Amino acid sequence: MEMLAVLFIIGLLAMLVLGITSHAQRVGREARARADMELIRNALQEYMLKIGTYPEAGSWTNSAVTNWLPTGFSFNDPWGTVYQYTNRSAESYSLYSMGQRTNDPSDDIVSGR
Repeated sequence: MEMLAVLFIIGLLAMLVLGITSHAQRVGREARARADMELIRNALQEYMLKIGTYPEAGSWTNSAVTNWLPTGFSFNDPWGTVYQYTNRSAESYSLYSMGQRTNDPSDDIVSGR
């Protein structure tokens, strides 16, 4: 009986640690996505100031935006999906990460101007 109690407590502690670890990973990935998107937003703003318009959506990762990003910057979010960029007009855009669940818009991380 004592052995079962010990195993139960160990199992309970293991589940607690796994829960905390997965929460910390999720929060860390979201923070990294927000930081990456801030870098991209700054680069898009520099592009806008220099060129006069935001880049086209189809070629934004290959445009001069990369001039203002760190060397080796990846346009992939922490979950491995490319950041989504939509050029709404010459003066506005939408930038977002699809989050962990790509088919669930409730966990998207959105930024824009």
